[in-house]
Amino acid sequence: MAKLAVVIGVKETGSKPLIAAEALKKAAGAAGTSLSIETQTPTGVTAPLDAAAIAAADAVLIVGDVADEARFAGKT
Repeated sequence: MAKLAVVIGVKETGSKPLIAAEALKKAAGAAGTSLSIETQTPTGVTAPLDAAAIAAADAVLIVGDVADEARFAGKT
């Protein structure tokens, strides 16, 4: 099973990143893929990916304006 980590970053507040995260989780489940998702908004980070989750991921998908992309070096 493939393991992916996704980071969604937006500059505005609202439900868009959460809606996107839910859609990605549903698609990953249908494809038999393990998925961890971190969302970054101006009000904070939801479900931050720790170093172990990043290391375990086969790849990291960065979507939008994401802070501290260096955390994902070699995985994107």
